[in-house]
Amino acid sequence: MVRLPSPYPASTPNASLYVGDLHPDVTESELFEKFSPVGQVVTVRVCRDAVSRKSLGYAYINFKDAAAAEEAMQQLNFEPLRARPMRIMRVNRDPSKRKSTTGNIFISNLDKHVDTRTLHDSFSTYGKVYSCKLAVDNNGNSKGYAFIHFEREQDADAAIADVNAKNVDGSPGRKVRAAKYLSRTSRLREAENSFTNIFVKNFGNELDEAKFKQMFGKYGEIISCKLVRDEFGKSKGFGFVAYKDPESAKRAIAAWNGMSLPGSSLMLHVCRAQTKQERTAELKRQYEAARQAGANIYIKNIGEGIDDKMLYEIFMNCGPITSAKVMTDEKGSSKGFGFVCFEQPESACRAVNKMNNTLFFGKRLYVAVAQRKDDRHSLLASKYMSTQAQQRLAEINAMPKIGGGYFAQSQIARVNNVVPPYQTGPTLITPQYVPLPVYEIQQAPSVGFAGYAQPVQPQYAHPQNRAVVQVGGFNRDSEHPPKVLPQNPASTRPVEQTDNPATEPLDAFCRRVAIALPYVKQGLLGERINHQLRNSMSLTEELARKVTGFLLYGLPVSDLIDMVKDDGAFRRRTDEAIDFLAREAKT
Repeated sequence: MVRLPSPYPASTPNASLYVGDLHPDVTESELFEKFSPVGQVVTVRVCRDAVSRKSLGYAYINFKDAAAAEEAMQQLNFEPLRARPMRIMRVNRDPSKRKSTTGNIFISNLDKHVDTRTLHDSFSTYGKVYSCKLAVDNNGNSKGYAFIHFEREQDADAAIADVNAKNVDGSPGRKVRAAKYLSRTSRLREAENSFTNIFVKNFGNELDEAKFKQMFGKYGEIISCKLVRDEFGKSKGFGFVAYKDPESAKRAIAAWNGMSLPGSSLMLHVCRAQTKQERTAELKRQYEAARQAGANIYIKNIGEGIDDKMLYEIFMNCGPITSAKVMTDEKGSSKGFGFVCFEQPESACRAVNKMNNTLFFGKRLYVAVAQRKDDRHSLLASKYMSTQAQQRLAEINAMPKIGGGYFAQSQIARVNNVVPPYQTGPTLITPQYVPLPVYEIQQAPSVGFAGYAQPVQPQYAHPQNRAVVQVGGFNRDSEHPPKVLPQNPASTRPVEQTDNPATEPLDAFCRRVAIALPYVKQGLLGERINHQLRNSMSLTEELARKVTGFLLYGLPVSDLIDMVKDDGAFRRRTDEAIDFLAREAKT
């Protein structure tokens, strides 16, 4: 294979840069204009979402040589572009090194005025910094912590030893904390084993600060304790205790979790104090576990006066409850439905059987096992499609079967390959008629389609010598046939039959369907499809009739025409119809 030369100069492997923290509206042309003065740029690519095509906030820039890439990183790193500083680093194509936490440190308690460049310059004295990222909010304001990745582990250790608990930004009284970076899983595991703060709830108004501190003070030295109160000074029934060492916190949890206060029926819940992120993840995990086990129920038609507490009280007799929530809008008004999560699936089943259709606040509750939104939509769609299919099948079976077939032949049968020239639609299979001489009918010529006068049509008589007269497009038997005129060979010659829609050439058939009336089109297509099913697909007459009816009822005329033109589409549609009819027959 001959490799053709590229019109662009090739870049060396270490001449590629990663540019992060970009504004969503930054384009390739803006980056090219920003970086091209430094050196020759080969390619620029802003990474975008595959579906929405929105920027992911980072890009890759390839230079012709590594020296230009190094110069661009030195000059433009942390330079603002659309009011956001760019974070530039060399591209590392080894995923194990990119994901490694070696040499990565976490800095917290930073002053709000510290920017990324100041942080990078401060820590560059300890060694070569591979990446420096300051956490900011949507407005670009610092969150007070950052991540710094050194190329060597010993440089990171030296920075931690020298910076931790010291002032690095010049702000008096503010000492930063520096530690090795830990992944989220590692942090959660460490927090579960070395926590000192505990959370206590479900004690109502029975405790004040003095009793609260006295109750938990016997398990170790307390640094601080806090009862949470509302705006009126009333206790909300939960609080926090911070111990000096983890062992004291663990002893307090073991002593009071699941226990009741003396003289009270309230059961305390004591556990490790969690951050909002940890609590949200834990509730999500519990919800998924409860949903899979069938312990979460859905309540609809809830009265406006029912809140979370009342919903909890309504269902508490069915079993231990993990959570109860009435869904509200942005104004705090009830939406009329909610959820209750039980600890055991048996309690949820008991609640459904006991509380469904129960009257509360003038409304009858609807109680059922909760389902995910996607599962519920799939179930409803499946029920709807099944109902539609059954109705369609019933309509197909109710259609009249004339002459053993589904599609009737015309009301004037084809005899000896002779039919009236205007006939195009389905025909009714009748006893054979024989052609007779044309009679002169004393009336004005009928007006056909598109305003053209209809020619005198040849008439057909029954073998019993009764004349069949064509009047206004309908057949009427007449006891007294009109006077017979002298026969003209030209007028008595049968009109040649137009091709059978089931067997005529495809191009002629398509032209015929294109100019036919809407109700005639479906009949023509029905004859064609029925003929193909019995001959090309070798289906039985009854199955071909059912499949034809199914296709005619289920597909628009345009799709039917495309199906007739394409053998592959015809077979695919036929197989789908046969599979559906087979499933319906089993059910």
